[in-house]
Amino acid sequence: GKNLINMKDLNGKYVVKDELALALDHGSGWLETSWFRPGTNTPSPKMTFVKRVKTKGETFIVGSGYYPIK
Repeated sequence: GKNLINMKDLNGKYVVKDELALALDHGSGWLETSWFRPGTNTPSPKMTFVKRVKTKGETFIVGSGYYPIK
């Protein structure tokens, strides 16, 4: 119920706009953002994969992310 199009990560990078642009322009790809690691208050890199999917005349952007262990 909330519009997140202008949401920025901890470094001021537009998260949703960048995910949409990557998926729509290239079909799929990886993005790195900076976010708080779940369960902590620790800033951490987050890797997200997004993919454009077309089915029954509709286009969807599907994504999944993880926090790499360093």
